[in-house]
Amino acid sequence: MNVIAELTLRDLGATVPGQLSRYSRALEVACSTAPPPYGTRRYGEIYRSAASDPAWIVESLITSAEREADGAGRLWSLAACTEDRGIADLVKQHAIDEARHARWYIAVLDLVFPGAVDPAIRTHLDAVPPEYHQGMETRSVPDSAFAHPVTIDDLVQMNIAEIRTAVNQRLQRPVLLAYCDPSRRDKLTTLLDRLLHDEVRHVGYSAELIERLSATDPAALDELMLSRMRDFNEITCAEVEGLVFPLHCSREECRSSAVCINTGRPDTPPQGR
Repeated sequence: MNVIAELTLRDLGATVPGQLSRYSRALEVACSTAPPPYGTRRYGEIYRSAASDPAWIVESLITSAEREADGAGRLWSLAACTEDRGIADLVKQHAIDEARHARWYIAVLDLVFPGAVDPAIRTHLDAVPPEYHQGMETRSVPDSAFAHPVTIDDLVQMNIAEIRTAVNQRLQRPVLLAYCDPSRRDKLTTLLDRLLHDEVRHVGYSAELIERLSATDPAALDELMLSRMRDFNEITCAEVEGLVFPLHCSREECRSSAVCINTGRPDTPPQGR
């Protein structure tokens, strides 16, 4: 089994009651057929190399806060348009969590690099997280592409995205602790623990919904999970190449990692080898 599927199912085994047979099989097949780049040793090495620059870490925390806030708005729209109250309530809570995570990433930034953000960026950051809470009525964000009822495709994409975020948080944790002043590490550890706990919980609830909604057509789930895994692999590699730092690997490096981190596809040797 690919390491990402193994890690995910191990996490869920301690948090999700009952069986997830259809979900587990689909995840295992997808990870084996299209191994995620973020499950390779090479990906971790690249991350640690980039993280040797404190300015890169600062930028990555700001980007994480912005992405969590954007994700909260998307989820809020999905919840508003979903008639099944049980599903809508779960997605609403997810949106509230993501908005809170945006604030937490800003808090992490202040703990690890106090005073690093100039006033103009601070004003922007303070306005980024939406103020969602349980007492609010969900309404779709104007002109949102996510103003539709939750589908199994939405859930699969959520699930893979949360898995990837949990992996990145595991890579990020020792780097942040190393940069943080010892007097603030206890507070930082608490925040990082809460972030990872929430990510695993989000993987869990979306996995349970995927399991339930796939009952009538398990084969379609296998195809969908594989298709979306490939999509996320391409997104990940584009981010590594362009948004984080340039990467140009040789085919030998790709073979040693089992997956080409530039394309996200298994590196198939030429015929005859």
